[in-house]
Amino acid sequence: MIAIQVLGDLGSHAAVAEFEKLLEGNEDYYLIREVLIALTKIKDPRSMDLLQKAKDHPYVLVQRLAHHLIDSVRPRDSDPL
Repeated sequence: MIAIQVLGDLGSHAAVAEFEKLLEGNEDYYLIREVLIALTKIKDPRSMDLLQKAKDHPYVLVQRLAHHLIDSVRPRDSDPL
């Protein structure tokens, strides 16, 4: 899991495709959590797509985390008045 964190910290665009594979059908909440957090640190359009997709994950904990992370990375300018 440290490798996931490091790839996120590095902003590794190459990791996004691998993260997508890890998210597909995976049931390990802790692994999913680390991947989603890492995606917030990678400035790649696919990162937000994967976070959006996680909002429909079968596990409510993953759904909530995805909502929280999306809200945390969304620019404040986009908040409706």
